[in-house]
Amino acid sequence: DFPDHILVYGSYWKGLLQSGCEFEPQQIHVTGDYFWRNPSVSAPVEKKNTVLICAQKTMHEEYVGYAHKLLPVLKQYPDWHWIIKLHPLEANKALYEPLKGLGFEIIDAERTLDDLLHECRIQISIYSTTFYDALGFDVVNFSLQNYGTHSDYAADMLRERVALPLSIEENPIERYYAEKASPSDLLQRDEVYPPFDAHAVKQLLESCIS
Repeated sequence: DFPDHILVYGSYWKGLLQSGCEFEPQQIHVTGDYFWRNPSVSAPVEKKNTVLICAQKTMHEEYVGYAHKLLPVLKQYPDWHWIIKLHPLEANKALYEPLKGLGFEIIDAERTLDDLLHECRIQISIYSTTFYDALGFDVVNFSLQNYGTHSDYAADMLRERVALPLSIEENPIERYYAEKASPSDLLQRDEVYPPFDAHAVKQLLESCIS
């Protein structure tokens, strides 16, 4: 059974539910982002020349392989810092360790995703939900296309307007500078994670009780 009402973060998620047949529009309520991270999004922060690669669970072959593809770029841009953030449930963390000797910093749980998004200018992944988290952090999201066994999911990231396409043969730094020179066509953060609306939640609860 489906609930009588469902709360969603923003209009983007409401649109996804309305494209199905499980809920009527009046059952879907936009209430904003209730996580602690929301106030920090607008906080002033000094960006660094950091590329954040958000790896995904059980996809070590793709991400370790891509890291090796990037070695010429690391040599070309010695003033850029490269971080690979492991998925919290990654079972093959040891396979990323050799990348430390090649110029990558490997981050597990010692830093939060929000902290890293505040710092970085570029995020690279395949089809990670971290693309949504990065919206509003002044980060250029790149989704690796036609790489590995999940290219159909990666293509969805483009259709959903949360990431720009990147080939494994492309130089992400050069693409970053090119993209920054043009207006972004990606979703706005308020479409996905607007500020939490406590009043809307209160009204809904009161109507359900009465």
